[in-house]
Amino acid sequence: MSDQPSKDTRLTLVRKFPVSREKVFAAWTDSKQLAQWHAPMEGFSIPRVEVDLRVGGSYQIAMVDPEGTTHTVKGKYLEVSPPEKLVYTWAFEGSPMEQKASQVTLLFEESGDQTTLTLTHELFPDTESTQKHQEGWAGCLSQLEKFLAA
Repeated sequence: MSDQPSKDTRLTLVRKFPVSREKVFAAWTDSKQLAQWHAPMEGFSIPRVEVDLRVGGSYQIAMVDPEGTTHTVKGKYLEVSPPEKLVYTWAFEGSPMEQKASQVTLLFEESGDQTTLTLTHELFPDTESTQKHQEGWAGCLSQLEKFLAA
């Protein structure tokens, strides 16, 4: 059995933003900015964001869906290299994944007056979880795009 993650338990999304990578990196690491966009779709509120941006530091983001249910994601920072790279664990509080967190890697590449963001999320327990996160991240990145354009 291989230690390499299978393709169906890893997702990669790439988006371009017409701003500097410092601005995109700050949107991912500043609690006030995260609170304005880090949700899978419009209609969510983000009442609590805590960020301790250092290797070994933790973060927590509470998102409230339109029905009033709170979804809290938390994790630890594994690599913090401003403004180029951010790696952290990811687990929803109270979910089976909380015991064995998945991992998010963000690469910020500047090209001229735009930034290419590559998001890789891996180590999911199964294909279904990967697909749900694919949808959630696509929505999050759309929210980020709107936030950065404002």
